Amino acid sequence: MSLDNDAVPAIPNLALAQCVFVLQQPSLAHIHDSTRKTLIEAINRDEMAPFAASLPSSILPQSEKDALVSTHQPRNQSTVDEIHHAITKAQAEEGESEISDNLRKLAVHYVRIGDKPASIPAITEAINKTAGIGHKIDLNLLLIRLGLFTNDHRLITQHIAAAQTLVDQGGDWDRRNRLKVYVGLYALMVRDFHKATTQFLDTLSTFTSYELLEYDEFIIYTVIVSLLTLDRVQLKQRIIESPEVVGLMHNNALIKNLANSLYDCNYALLFKSLAGVEETYLLPSRYWSGHARFYSREIRIRAYGQLLESYKSLNISHLANTFGVSDAFVHKEFSSLIPAGRLNCTLDSVANVVVSSRKDARVGSYQGVVAGGDNLLNSVQKLARVLN
Repeated sequence: MSLDNDAVPAIPNLALAQCVFVLQQPSLAHIHDSTRKTLIEAINRDEMAPFAASLPSSILPQSEKDALVSTHQPRNQSTVDEIHHAITKAQAEEGESEISDNLRKLAVHYVRIGDKPASIPAITEAINKTAGIGHKIDLNLLLIRLGLFTNDHRLITQHIAAAQTLVDQGGDWDRRNRLKVYVGLYALMVRDFHKATTQFLDTLSTFTSYELLEYDEFIIYTVIVSLLTLDRVQLKQRIIESPEVVGLMHNNALIKNLANSLYDCNYALLFKSLAGVEETYLLPSRYWSGHARFYSREIRIRAYGQLLESYKSLNISHLANTFGVSDAFVHKEFSSLIPAGRLNCTLDSVANVVVSSRKDARVGSYQGVVAGGDNLLNSVQKLARVLN
C-alpha cells in the first residue's frame, strides 16, 4: 500500500493491538475465543509473520505461532526483495522521486507485517529521502501509529513533535486536522483529559482519522472525556446540542443517559449509566482501562459538588437516595474525599448530615491579594538589605 491515497491505510492495524489487550485481560475471558479468531484472521490477511512471532504463548500457542510464521515469512521476504530490486533500479535508471516512492513502500510493508525493528530505520530513511512536506508528515503519522500499536510513548511523543513542526511549516488542512486526533488520542492515553477534550472537539465535525478509530468510537470518546472537563454551559453547547453527538445518541442510550443525566442533575441515572459505561467502554479499552477507576471517581466527585452547590446541608439518607446508593457508601466516599480536599463540605456522622462549606470567591481573591502583597514586601525588604 502507498501513502499517496486520500484515505490513509489502517497500517498498522490498531484493532490488533486491542485484540492483544483483550486477550491479556482475565476479566474479558468471555470474549477471548472470538477475539483470538479475529487476531488470527488479521495476521493471515496481512501476512504478519514478525507480529505473530512477537506474540507471547499465552495469546498464541507456540505450534500455531510457528505455523503462521512459516507460512508468511517467505512471502514477507519476497516482497522485501521485490521492493529492494525496485529501489536499486530506480537508483540506476530513474530519479529521486521514484527512489523515495519505493522507500515509502518498503517502510509501509514493514509496518504492515508488524516488524517494528525494521520499520523505524526504513521510515527514517524514507523521511530523509522525501522532499515534500506532505509525505514527511504522513511518514511521521505512520511512526505515531506504530508507537500507538506498540505502546511506545517515546516514539509517539517524538514524532508528534516532528509532525507538528512540519504542519506548522506548511501542512495542508487535512493533515493538520488529522494530527489533532493523534494528539488527542495520546493525551487520553496519558490522562491529559483537558488536552484530549480540546483536540477532539476541534475535529468533531471534520473527523477523517479512520486509520485510528471508527467515527462512532471517536464520538463516544469525545463525550466521555468532555463530561469530565467542560462546565455545564459548554457541555450543553458543545456536546448535548452537537449534531454529531445527537446523531450518535439516537442509537446509543447508554451514552445519551450518561451525558444528559449529568447535565439534568438526574444523579441516580448518572450513577447507573456510569457503571454501564465503565463496563462497556472503559475497562475493555486499551486506551481507557488504566483510567477507569479514576474517571468514575472524578465523575462522582463532580456530581457531588454539583449537588452540594444548591444546598447548605443535606441529610445523608436523602443524599444516598438521590444517587441511588446506600448510606454506608456515602459515609465511606465522603470520609475519603473531604480530608483530601476534593469536596467543600463537612460530614457530621452524629447528626447524619453533610454541611456545605462553599468558599466565597471574593474572600479567596482578597486572600490572594494579601498573600501576593506579603511576598512583594518580603522581596523589597531583602533587596533593600542587599543594597544597604
